[in-house]
Amino acid sequence: MNAGMVAAPLFAQMPAPLESIAREFNRDVSTGGVAVLGIVVVGVIVLVAALAYWYRTRERSWRFYSRTALWRELCRVHELSPYERRLLREVARGAKLEPVAAIFLNPTALAAARKTAADLERAKQLGGIHERLFGS
Repeated sequence: MNAGMVAAPLFAQMPAPLESIAREFNRDVSTGGVAVLGIVVVGVIVLVAALAYWYRTRERSWRFYSRTALWRELCRVHELSPYERRLLREVARGAKLEPVAAIFLNPTALAAARKTAADLERAKQLGGIHERLFGS
């Protein structure tokens, strides 16, 4: 006699309360319900992953392809104070550099502004910026 034949009579004689609980459990947990739940969970995971990817790529492209972001990043890297940033922006606009961040590539515009500075304090500030950016 195999185990299946022995177990069948045991389960056939299940007490009534256990039998009703088993029927309710089988009715509540159907394979269709589990499949729908699995699809919903997978969908949520895919949506979260897609949103995270989109956010990272959007942030990265904004950081590198925006004139404002480039200006901020260059000023941050060179540790320019707000006053120095304003002064540098004025010099770039006076030299008609477009974009304004081009001042970081053009030492002659900064040197010319230093020579034509109205007061000694402004010339000193421009000299300090010039030295910090270009090393001379």
